[in-house]
Amino acid sequence: MPRPFSGPRYQENERKCGGKQDPCAFCGKAVTSPDTLVEVLEGGGRFALKDEQTDEQDPGHMGFFPVGPTCAARLLKHGVKIVDNGKAGQ
Repeated sequence: MPRPFSGPRYQENERKCGGKQDPCAFCGKAVTSPDTLVEVLEGGGRFALKDEQTDEQDPGHMGFFPVGPTCAARLLKHGVKIVDNGKAGQ
C-alpha cells in the first residue's frame, strides 16, 4: 500500500518545487493544477481509503493534500480515496 510523502524520489522531487508549487502528496513532483486531493491520516502514516469515514477532528488527521493525475490513478487502484478539490472537507 503506498504511503503519503514516500514515493521513490519524494524528497528530491519536493526540493525541486522550491516552495513555489505544491508537491504531490505521493511522489513530491510539482502539482501545477491541484484539482485532485488525497486525505492523509494517522499523522501522515497513511492515505484515507475509499468509503472510509474519517474524522477531521481526530488529532492524527493531517488534512487534504494535492496529488498529480498519474499518482491519483495509481493510488485509486490501491483503494485510496480521491477527492475533487471543490468538495474537500464537505
